[in-house]
Amino acid sequence: MKIFAAILFIISPFLMENVSACSCSSIAAIYDSYNGAEAVFIGKVIDSKDLEAEEILNTGEGKEIKFEGKERIFNFEVKEVFKGIKKKSEKQMSL
Repeated sequence: MKIFAAILFIISPFLMENVSACSCSSIAAIYDSYNGAEAVFIGKVIDSKDLEAEEILNTGEGKEIKFEGKERIFNFEVKEVFKGIKKKSEKQMSL
């Protein structure tokens, strides 16, 4: 058994595949996210508030489904703009 373990230990580096620290993400996904984003900037949240939200979905079968919840509005202090914002001032957006 010790001989088998020693042989396995010696050949194991040759059986392994290359690994990447960020294998869960790809550069293509980053570019797609950038291209699909309305705004890309560096900043910090200076304020947020919750608002009541409501959405009505038409099922196409003459029925409507009503969803109720909360929407959070964020105010940002923008430091650097890469896409979508004209001024480096406060920006308000909801998520």
